[in-house]
Amino acid sequence: ARTHEINLSPKSCYLISEICGNNLSLIDNEFSKLELNLNSNNEVDEEVILETFGINKQYNIFELQNYYGKRKLKKVIEISEYFSGNNKNYPIQLVLASLYSYYQKIFQIQSLKNQSKSLISKEIGINPYFLDQFMFSAQKINMKESVRILAAIKKFDLKSKGIEGINDDSSLLKQLALEILT
Repeated sequence: ARTHEINLSPKSCYLISEICGNNLSLIDNEFSKLELNLNSNNEVDEEVILETFGINKQYNIFELQNYYGKRKLKKVIEISEYFSGNNKNYPIQLVLASLYSYYQKIFQIQSLKNQSKSLISKEIGINPYFLDQFMFSAQKINMKESVRILAAIKKFDLKSKGIEGINDDSSLLKQLALEILT
């Protein structure tokens, strides 16, 4: 971002890291696109990132995680159906990996109970800006439930790869939502 003279908020950094991972050439390419959308302060907000990176504002992995955390089955199903219909942009393995990472962080927060927010943030590698959202989700379920959810995501990952039976990819995310949230 400094090379491209772009100022990013913590949420913007998080979005970019979740979208691009550690692929530096992809990140550099996306920053080149972002340069075209800079405001007078060279700041790029979440809206510009979502637009530039081609992510649907209403249906994206971050919103899916958010609704899982809030345990809103109707919205999770709605987004899951959108992903299933757009599996080229949202491959099921990518969605499952993101959900697994999300719930793994929740489990880690639960295992670090009675610790300070700064220690939890440092240990898990969550930006303090997002920690409250994760902690809220961690309070909605217990550790036993977290383990069950992680196992369910693994099971559906195997199904998506044709192991443990053949399933229709278009319904796997919906089935996972029902298994996790009911």
